[in-house]
Amino acid sequence: DGKPVYTYLLKSFTYDVTANVDSGAMALLHEYLDNSCARNLRSALRLMRSIATPLRIGDMSYEPPFSLPRDMYYHLDEGVYFTEADSLTGYLKAHGLYNERGRKIALINGPVFPVEGSRPHIDSIITGLTARGFNVYPMVSTGKPRQDMLRRLRPDGIIYLPMGRIGDDEFLAWLHDNRIPLFTPFPLNVPRDEWLDPDIA
Repeated sequence: DGKPVYTYLLKSFTYDVTANVDSGAMALLHEYLDNSCARNLRSALRLMRSIATPLRIGDMSYEPPFSLPRDMYYHLDEGVYFTEADSLTGYLKAHGLYNERGRKIALINGPVFPVEGSRPHIDSIITGLTARGFNVYPMVSTGKPRQDMLRRLRPDGIIYLPMGRIGDDEFLAWLHDNRIPLFTPFPLNVPRDEWLDPDIA
């Protein structure tokens, strides 16, 4: 009895939380959350509502989980993903966003970045660089697959919102040998002046 409980990414040695949601619903929720995008999160919310309040009036339908590619490129449109840089190049050309003389910029923002939803800061980087004539290749990947993607792309520059080391020593040497600059901006949650003010704790 009691309320159904399901935990996802709970990392605590203090609490022992046992999920009591049935195994089918638990597997479905896990699949939605492992492939975090607007479509899957909407379905996850509807599934959770149907479990928590089964007699509630309203749309309780949910779709099968959509599997996101693990190593991918994306752009401004939600739900549009590419496993190869050439496919993104074709998309940019088809939408009038490709500059034939523009430099290629890889944009990397961490391995667990939600590629949909709350991402206006990322979209503003993509839009701003595109308006200045750059061809922007936002990507989600990590480890060796990310290094391989970058080697194939051969960007003119990389913007890396850091979450760990970008690659091993061999990869860093490759960046150096190919004169590919690495920019690592520091995202702020508050205005820059406030962040720099020593009197604000």
